[in-house]
Amino acid sequence: MHPFRAGIPVASVVLSLVAAPARAQEAHEATLVVAEGSDPYPVVLKVNEHDRAVLRADSRRSGEPPAEGPSPLEADQAEMDLAACRAFFGPGAECTADAAPSAGLFVGEPVPPVFTTAAVDAAGAPVEPAAVDTAAGVASTAGDADLSTEASGGERDLTWLQGLVLPDLPVHWTERLIWYLEQFREGGSYHNAVTSWIRRSGRWGEMIREVLRRHELPEDLLWVAAIESSFDPTERSSAGAVGLWQFMPEGGRDYGLPQSRWVDQRRNPEMATEAVALYFSDLHARFGSWDLALAGFNMGYAGLERVILKYGSNDYWTLAGTENALPYGTTSYVPKALAVAIVARNLDKFGLAGLELDAPRGYDLVEVRGVVRLTALASAARIPLADLKALNPELLRDRTPPGEETWWVRVPAGAEEGFVARLAAAREEDQTRTYAVRFGETIGQVAERFGTTASRIRRLNGLEDDESVRGGDVIEVPDVEPRDVEAVQEPPDVVVPADTFVYPDRERLFYRVLAGDRLEAVAAAFGVTPTDLVTWNVIDPEANLTPGLVLQIFAPAAFDRAAAIVLGEEDVAVYVVGSTEQLEHLAQEDGRERIVYVVVEGDTVESIAGRFGTTKTSLTRINRFGYSPDLEPGDQVVVWALPEEADRYLRETDGGPEAAVVP
Repeated sequence: MHPFRAGIPVASVVLSLVAAPARAQEAHEATLVVAEGSDPYPVVLKVNEHDRAVLRADSRRSGEPPAEGPSPLEADQAEMDLAACRAFFGPGAECTADAAPSAGLFVGEPVPPVFTTAAVDAAGAPVEPAAVDTAAGVASTAGDADLSTEASGGERDLTWLQGLVLPDLPVHWTERLIWYLEQFREGGSYHNAVTSWIRRSGRWGEMIREVLRRHELPEDLLWVAAIESSFDPTERSSAGAVGLWQFMPEGGRDYGLPQSRWVDQRRNPEMATEAVALYFSDLHARFGSWDLALAGFNMGYAGLERVILKYGSNDYWTLAGTENALPYGTTSYVPKALAVAIVARNLDKFGLAGLELDAPRGYDLVEVRGVVRLTALASAARIPLADLKALNPELLRDRTPPGEETWWVRVPAGAEEGFVARLAAAREEDQTRTYAVRFGETIGQVAERFGTTASRIRRLNGLEDDESVRGGDVIEVPDVEPRDVEAVQEPPDVVVPADTFVYPDRERLFYRVLAGDRLEAVAAAFGVTPTDLVTWNVIDPEANLTPGLVLQIFAPAAFDRAAAIVLGEEDVAVYVVGSTEQLEHLAQEDGRERIVYVVVEGDTVESIAGRFGTTKTSLTRINRFGYSPDLEPGDQVVVWALPEEADRYLRETDGGPEAAVVP
């Protein structure tokens, strides 16, 4: 329930600025907010900021000193403010302002004044007002009840808020915002955190501000990076968000930040800031409110749109105060960002006067050709390797990315002088070339092809022992001519369906699966479909492909055999699934002979197993009968027998090999 409607006495009201975004907005709005408990009731006063700015500009151009007292527009606004105050408390109330009513209506000026009312008795006579709790003049939300004056153990002196310089983002004064400001001011972990953020802002702050200005965005969006990453381009969240602005992988790619095993441009401060400027522009264009844009940045714009539609409001502060509307973190995100921005513009008010910022990461860009190891770059730049990596956080390995003809590298300012000559000398020590890994090729095969070892290939490419390569990866190899080492020593087995496939315009090839291969990737590499592979092979499309499994593939004429490690008809042994040939071959691989034994009177499973040097369990599994079957004379039992026992049985029965074949 709104306080004035319920007849609840209201201690004070606050004139709160709803600042325009940096994009052109000619008229601002000042909102007179009555605060009582957790249900503020706003009255919007239209303020023609454009006319006021023009009036001031005309005065400056004319060279005439401004007239004494407020301008006509300012005087009108003051009357509007006071009239609005009286409208809340009735004509008998005496509303006074502690500061000029216009204060706080412009970006960079002090916070809005606190209006108070002169108390009256039942007869309407004025009485001495009690001490005003300025905290009551702050609009609070339902979610901020735990931050109220009462919860904090008594009245607070918030007079220090007067005179604060405001950021260029709209400020909505809520208990949560005040709470953050108090925490940042009073010491402890919050104060230490904001001190660290502001100090670290010196590293990339000017670059970020320049990008925001160029995109006509509020410069105080800079402090979102403080909350997201503490200005650390290498920051990575448990959810996979990376960089100054904590882009998720897909979001990064959508805004022009590619990622690979070699480079992650989400960690590139300049590129990521350009991307986030586009993202903030899109968010503001979508929602039309910086409060909602910041909320969308935190929780995702799609989720925020669903909340707006579900709860029937596009006011962030209403949603933040509505039960179960926004994620808890999002209800704190916007006031926290505003609070950090306010602290940054008022260091003296928060005990940070004289705080020395970290030095900017000054650098020059140099263009290098081909793949260059970072150790060589650091040597040429005459700096430690760790410093070079800090300047180039987007490089994930110990070299520039293979496959790129040129690459821009950051080196300390002034280090480019003589850099090229020193780099050429450093590169002579380790001559390499790039190589596109073929689909199905292993690191060991690459090493054998280039006359080196797998460990050196790993070292050249910064690969860990448990890392592999994939078809299409471009890696570094020794600068020698490759050798042909693809001869197959022992033909692998290929199991195929009984169906016969005839494709006049296709070539039958075979591919040996590597660890990590997926059906879709194999199909794409050969220009076929996953359904094709399932049809041509005895595989389950839902199961993982086991390394070493050999697949039958009918490749189209356009397929380039040089792009993959493939086997031809002469390189494999093909068996139809479940055929006698396959089963006899498998038995021989186990050192056995597959025969069919004909049961005679008195035979048991145990006696047959003992005669042929096998086990009851083996016979049960092979023949798929119960553990204690009743055998009848003439029954046939398949046995994987010891070779000598199989030969003896066949001689005794005058059977020969044909007699041992199951029909």
